Amino acid sequence: SPTNPENTVLIMGVNPLAGVLNDGTFRPGNALYAFKIDSDGDAKEDVTFRIKFSRPDENLVQRVTIARDGGVDQDLDGSMRNPIAKGKTDEIISIPGGGMLFAGVMDDPFFFDLEGFLALDFCAPGETRPNFFAGLNVSAIALEVPSSWLGSNNIGVWARTVSNGKQIDRMGRPAINTVFIPNNPLEPAGTEPSM
Repeated sequence: SPTNPENTVLIMGVNPLAGVLNDGTFRPGNALYAFKIDSDGDAKEDVTFRIKFSRPDENLVQRVTIARDGGVDQDLDGSMRNPIAKGKTDEIISIPGGGMLFAGVMDDPFFFDLEGFLALDFCAPGETRPNFFAGLNVSAIALEVPSSWLGSNNIGVWARTVSNGKQIDRMGRPAINTVFIPNNPLEPAGTEPSM
């Protein structure tokens, strides 16, 4: 954390082009947004933070609940065990024990020269290229917690979105899948990930 060296900040961005392609709200009901933390190097989550949203009101404000627990795939049933804090979108929600949660529309932090990539025309040293994402927004969940809650100093972190018992999105490193792993032409119809 830039303000507390004893804390760690985890950020998940969903709904690209928020406010353009969608209203910037989070999926309500049986949807869960989860931060998964592996603290022992076995590539399985040891700690999970789950965030759940209510339906938006007329001003697009949603109630937010965050829970913390462990175990593999406990979030597929849509339940919220061990809630640690509640609040509303676009507000900073304090978490007992130190930390905070913010969920709302933010400037998309991702930088990418889409035109250069598509043309395979990369910049010469010192040359600047346009950022395709400049001025675009994303629905973001920013979670700050005490680092001691995450386990060891070397952790693995990924995020995923689950809706109605099915994983609909998972990302560990943005654009790795999009840029470097081509679509599988032999993938059975209906198994492709939806965004």
